[in-house]
Amino acid sequence: MTGDSNIEIAELELRLRGGDTQALAELFSRERERLWRVIHFRLAEPLRGRLGPDDVLQEAFLAASQRLKHYADSPATSSFIWLRMIVNQTLVDLHRQHLGTQRRDAAREVSLDGVPYAQATSASVAI
Repeated sequence: MTGDSNIEIAELELRLRGGDTQALAELFSRERERLWRVIHFRLAEPLRGRLGPDDVLQEAFLAASQRLKHYADSPATSSFIWLRMIVNQTLVDLHRQHLGTQRRDAAREVSLDGVPYAQATSASVAI
């Protein structure tokens, strides 16, 4: 990062502490790639068919916009650390929502593209 870039981030963080949602959008855009990699690394395999990193980023942005006051209340936290924390909390929430339920557990889903058992016939699948 250049000195000018650090100054820009400091200015955006100052605006963010004041509740500026445009500053949040700009910071989120700057950090998008790093946050995407965090999500890609931590997203559970069974969820990858339902959710992608971009879906999680969208949810995290909405959560961040609702928690701007929390950022203002923690002056020692960098914007990236705060955004990463929200992304991680969003991942935990989504894992609980999709993997922790008995209703429609994503871990129990079977792909229609592949046959789980070679001996399976259309009659046995129908039964």
